[in-house]
Amino acid sequence: MFDREKFYRQVVELSADEANRSDRPATFHFQGRDWDLLSGVFPTLYRPSTYVSLEFLGLDEADSVGWSSMLEIGSGAGVVAVTAALAGCPRVLATDINPNAVENTARNASRHGVSSVLETAHSDLFDRVDSKQKFDLIFWNSNFIWAPPEHQITQAYEHSYFDPGYQAHRRFLRESPGWTTPSGRVLLLLSTNKADTATLFDLATDLNRELTVVKRKTFQDGSDATHSEYLLVEVSERQPR
Repeated sequence: MFDREKFYRQVVELSADEANRSDRPATFHFQGRDWDLLSGVFPTLYRPSTYVSLEFLGLDEADSVGWSSMLEIGSGAGVVAVTAALAGCPRVLATDINPNAVENTARNASRHGVSSVLETAHSDLFDRVDSKQKFDLIFWNSNFIWAPPEHQITQAYEHSYFDPGYQAHRRFLRESPGWTTPSGRVLLLLSTNKADTATLFDLATDLNRELTVVKRKTFQDGSDATHSEYLLVEVSERQPR
């Protein structure tokens, strides 16, 4: 059985180590491109979730996309959002609760020449997204590690790892379907090794939401020998049966 309390304690130490590594670079090479990495932003190069996101979304080798608008929640350094724009998505909005990540995404959009189609916003989920905007794709590589409700976020990088009491996920499940176009999709990245998926699926049921696993794959997790299973989960309104 997944021990979320034990895993939380482990990640408290691990996340601080990754955020403060002495060899953390200011730029890094990833998927054939160079990227800026600002202080306090999730270190894409140490963990596989950004690559997993690209692969699951079909952006790892794509030169075109099947959607005309995208909202990324929690853009971090901006790799996914910028790659979507480079693949031809004509309207991308990248948001993050961490202001350093918002600046990082904007810098990488400028670095790769997509600032004209990629907008950034400092936002806690949908708080600062124009209510008139709708999107073909909403994607969140979420902070799926459960933390106790009393956990206090004191460092910007913690937003990339922890969701105290899964309150952010509760909000995302409740609000996200309201921001899609009629044929739009809401996709959420999780890991069965790291997230309390049972609680998240129960939350979805309580909120009248359906969670459907559309992709799953096991990846080596970082430079150690461990492996993690990742899921791409579609969020939709539960239909009467």
